Amino acid sequence: MLFTADDGVHGRELWITDGTSGGTMLVKDVRTGTSDALVYSSYDNASIVDNKLVFIATDNEKFQLWMSDGTEANTKKIFNDDNISFGLLGELNGLPYYMAYANSTSQIIRITASGVTEKVKGGCRIILQACNCIHRTHLLQMVKCFSRRISRLLAQSFG
Repeated sequence: MLFTADDGVHGRELWITDGTSGGTMLVKDVRTGTSDALVYSSYDNASIVDNKLVFIATDNEKFQLWMSDGTEANTKKIFNDDNISFGLLGELNGLPYYMAYANSTSQIIRITASGVTEKVKGGCRIILQACNCIHRTHLLQMVKCFSRRISRLLAQSFG
């Protein structure tokens, strides 16, 4: 089982356990030092793809999308494009869709089982229409309220 914890040495990081103290260990020290790599808002934005965890973390001052199978070697950054905000929109056919927002630009990103990120062409326009939203800055705040509706629209448009 994967979970987050702060052991007082590494900051809040990703950990794994088999339920025993000997089988509980840090997966990877994503952000070295005592600063947190994961933040509490990351919980609502995590998803599972092919038994791998997709989550939002930082190894510096910017948040990126990461994927982990629970091993240090396979805990990797999968999207790093100076985006400062991410939000999980929903899932379609077992694949998560994330909204990435930075510098007044939004894009939708689909994560495949191999950890490949694909930008969804025209995705933001469809969601802006679905939310009846004029300003993109409000979009991430609205994502949770409209997640079911957005998933249906993604299915109709890209499924």
